[in-house]
Amino acid sequence: MLRQRQCRLSIRTKGRGLVDVTAAVLEELRVSRIEEGLATLFIRHTSASLVIQENADPDVQDDLERFFGRLVQTAIRYSSIAAKDRMTCLRMCALRSQRRRSPFQ
Repeated sequence: MLRQRQCRLSIRTKGRGLVDVTAAVLEELRVSRIEEGLATLFIRHTSASLVIQENADPDVQDDLERFFGRLVQTAIRYSSIAAKDRMTCLRMCALRSQRRRSPFQ
């Protein structure tokens, strides 16, 4: 029998940066009591995105932060008003996705 569950997670952040949402997602999977399937994660924020990475080494997150920081530098002049405030985040989102799918067991 095919089962499906939809829920909304609210994750508080402290501004720009990577945030580990693993515990919140795992808790929703536990509550659903679905043992095997495909989890689809979607983020509604227009200047945020999702990245799936291993987390065995805590330095990986720091390395990713540095990588994206160098790739999308902040010292660039923009002409749009919106860009002055959040163009760095918007450019990072252009490189990453707002939707991810991952199988689970």
